[in-house]
Amino acid sequence: MTFFIAVLLAAYALGMWSMLTHWSALTPKSRKITAFFTLGLFPFLWVMAVAYQDLERVKHVGFCEKCHTMRPFVDNLKSENLEPLSTLHYQNNWVRQESACYECHTSYTMFGPLTAKFKGLRHLYVYYVQGGEGAPKLYDKYDARQCLRCHGPSRRYLKMRKHTRDENLLKDLVEGKRSCIESDCHSLVHLKETGAANDKG
Repeated sequence: MTFFIAVLLAAYALGMWSMLTHWSALTPKSRKITAFFTLGLFPFLWVMAVAYQDLERVKHVGFCEKCHTMRPFVDNLKSENLEPLSTLHYQNNWVRQESACYECHTSYTMFGPLTAKFKGLRHLYVYYVQGGEGAPKLYDKYDARQCLRCHGPSRRYLKMRKHTRDENLLKDLVEGKRSCIESDCHSLVHLKETGAANDKG
């Protein structure tokens, strides 16, 4: 991506140089091509490249950690207390550590990644524009299909007694009728001691 942006910048510089120094010497067709690229195509490609790079950057845990309201959540991941699901998954590398937050908070839909990023922008808007305080809250009930992306096909998960004693559990989770985050299942997602709230939605 960095190479692509460098090529774009070089091509744009060449186009601008041609427009500013050789405009009168260019043929009408060359002028149109140069103007189209320099004033039309380049800005579009530039916005797309920068947006892509920024959207990739927000997947990283380090990005979440920069916000002081999110820092307790990131600190939880590195805690010695392995009871919370977030810490357990992070420290056992059950999710990619560099993108742990994003892995668990991306909606399990076709446009899930894009939706998750827009919800993140909504958090920023609420905090900085509306003056929201405290830990951000989920806008919707946590979708169990997030968990089933990894655990659903897992033999260990499917053989556990607490997952098989109710024959309708898996079906209910898939249909969104039940959640993995319940009082009799997995109630502690993030530690409360550091100010982070449970993710019950």
